[in-house]
Amino acid sequence: MPGGMAGVRPYGRPLCRLAAVGFALVTSRDNSKKADALCAPPMSEREIREQLSKARIALDHEVATRLVMEQQASESLAKIHRMRTDLTFLKRQHDKSK
Repeated sequence: MPGGMAGVRPYGRPLCRLAAVGFALVTSRDNSKKADALCAPPMSEREIREQLSKARIALDHEVATRLVMEQQASESLAKIHRMRTDLTFLKRQHDKSK
């Protein structure tokens, strides 16, 4: 092949260039997003208080949900214990009747 490109496929170089351009574009976008985040104006106190309030509400909801789930688990364990006790009693009754 002319120009010392022996062994290089004709489509190899354009694909490499395209990949390099794509990588540069993605990297440039990422850097632009980071710069935008760094240069953004600081949040106002009101916005911070609103976010904090929302976070507290979400936390309260999570705590309430967890308490309900723990109560349900406790009730389920008690029910399982009663059922095992009943099963043991019934097995003994059955064994006595043989």
